[in-house]
Amino acid sequence: MTTAAHRADLRGLIWFYVLATAVTWVCYIPLVLDAHGRLSIDLDLQSLLGLTAIMAPTLTACVLAAVRGGRGELRRLLDMAVRVRFAARWYLVVLLVPFAVPLAAVAVESLLSGTAPAAWLVAPTTWTLATFWIAAVGEDLGWRGYALTRALGQWGPVKASVVHGSLWALWHLPMFFMPGTAQNDQMFPMFVLQLIGATMIFVRIFIGTGGSVAAMMLMHATANLAFNTVPVFATEGGNPTRAALVSVIYLVAGVVALATLPRRTSPTAGVTTVTEAA
Repeated sequence: MTTAAHRADLRGLIWFYVLATAVTWVCYIPLVLDAHGRLSIDLDLQSLLGLTAIMAPTLTACVLAAVRGGRGELRRLLDMAVRVRFAARWYLVVLLVPFAVPLAAVAVESLLSGTAPAAWLVAPTTWTLATFWIAAVGEDLGWRGYALTRALGQWGPVKASVVHGSLWALWHLPMFFMPGTAQNDQMFPMFVLQLIGATMIFVRIFIGTGGSVAAMMLMHATANLAFNTVPVFATEGGNPTRAALVSVIYLVAGVVALATLPRRTSPTAGVTTVTEAA
């Protein structure tokens, strides 16, 4: 990658982080005020603001790709979302890991407390079944397709995971002030560790699948479903110890995932990434 292209990617990356976060926060601030009785918003406007907040990363990525790279860049970004031809083992990873982590947290907490869990799984609500995929659609084309690609080109897998994961956590910050959310059940520093670990796993899968955002979306949606069916957070019958263990286990799993990366590197589509055979 030339110096000019490197700087252009960095500018695009910064624009994404700033705009996606700003739009989401602007939408969530009225919702937070309403939740705490300091503002009154009707349900239709609440729904519109909430949906816009969640969709902000994908919408921001599409706008930036089109404005900065034209139709061809936008097409390449959208193509990543339908890239579903990759090795079957990655399908197993994206479907199993999101459940394995919270189940491991329940198991470890049970060992530490000396008491058997009341339940390993709880029935998902109708609302969960209707919405668990929305965050994946709204976030991953932006956070993974547009931003992670550029972050890897700027910093490599380890530093990109730390920087990108931390900023992804910061994007969620308003949700910590919304009663009933999974974020409201956690401490923000632990959540940062959780998303750094999750980003490490995303990086490993992203590289292993040849840049498939479809794989990222599938793992993200599965994680949301797992968090609403495994009693880890208080809203699902869990407790603070389990919530903290989820963060620790995600971080450990992320470190292990990056440790399995092959050492060969090659430039791909203007971005230096690690590559491997599918």
